[in-house]
Amino acid sequence: MKDWWGSATRYQQIRSYAARHRLAGWFAVDDNDEGWPDESRHHLVHTDEWAGLGEKAARECLAEKLASGADKS
Repeated sequence: MKDWWGSATRYQQIRSYAARHRLAGWFAVDDNDEGWPDESRHHLVHTDEWAGLGEKAARECLAEKLASGADKS
């Protein structure tokens, strides 16, 4: 798995972790949106590489997800 992990997209790494730990209602906060398919982007709070959660749009997206609860799929 170590070789796979190094070559996997960030989405694949996160999705693998969520599946392995049987997480429900999860989302990820990450500055790397490479490989995220459109149908799974509701699981992502995409942040700017340098600003992170200092960016207003990222904080608003995070607040919205926390308020509404994460999708369970």
